[in-house]
Amino acid sequence: MDKRVQRFERVKSGYRERRQLATKLRQAGMPSPIAIEGQVVQALSKAGMFRLRSVLVGSVAFQTYGGLLGIRLPDLSMRTDDIDVAQYFSISQQIDDKIEDLQQALNSVDESFSPVCHPNEPKLVASFRNKTGFKVEVLTPNRGAEEYEYQCAEMPALGPNIGAQVLRFLDYLIHEPVSSLILYDAGIVVTVPAPERYAIHKLLVAISRPNTETTKIAKDRRQASDLIEAFQEIGRLHDVGLAWMDAWQRGNAWKRRLRDSALRLEQASREMLKSAIIEACRVDQKSPDNYLFDKTA
Repeated sequence: MDKRVQRFERVKSGYRERRQLATKLRQAGMPSPIAIEGQVVQALSKAGMFRLRSVLVGSVAFQTYGGLLGIRLPDLSMRTDDIDVAQYFSISQQIDDKIEDLQQALNSVDESFSPVCHPNEPKLVASFRNKTGFKVEVLTPNRGAEEYEYQCAEMPALGPNIGAQVLRFLDYLIHEPVSSLILYDAGIVVTVPAPERYAIHKLLVAISRPNTETTKIAKDRRQASDLIEAFQEIGRLHDVGLAWMDAWQRGNAWKRRLRDSALRLEQASREMLKSAIIEACRVDQKSPDNYLFDKTA
């Protein structure tokens, strides 16, 4: 009993110290989620979402990049009304572990969270939505033909009848993810995409959206530009260039999207991106002519 009491005191002391540190970081201006975002991420973490090698994507992941890069990112790029988590289909099929009840985990935050079945797979739940419209969505990469885009794949590791919307470019985004911290409560350790891949992925997504989604397109480009500028400021611009090169090498369809999207960036961001590519090519001993989106540069 004495040992159990001592262990509890150590855990409690560790929690207090972490909470104090998280509070100081928030007071210093580091970005933190709104209540519902933090509560949902915490519930997902406790349920085992990140233990099962899922990756937090979207604007909530973007919030964590300021701490990773040691720089303050603009707040306007961070607000969202949903939380997206992604997991490889192969991992979900093969991993010997699972979440028992994803809806129960979300209902512990808000009882109004209810399942939303995928329109093409009515037996599979691909998202959850509460009464205010806040949504938690599960995604998985499309590594096959385009006909599978926006279909739903069963994800057994995430619980019974849980499915994930299949999306192109997602495999690039969540390849080699990194650990980061959500500044909610005492801090929540999460897995997020590498920030340089996030920036390039946003260029791919922005050019692939319908022209009617002007607000989302503008946000995609703003997040990409903010990250490119951040990498320049910390002297790691070549990281963005290497991420660009990886995407550029994935075929002509990727090249067209990357080129068209890069040319729509504001001039300052375009110039930084060009510099990133040139620097990365120098590091990797490649010719920039094979990777630049504007050969006249």
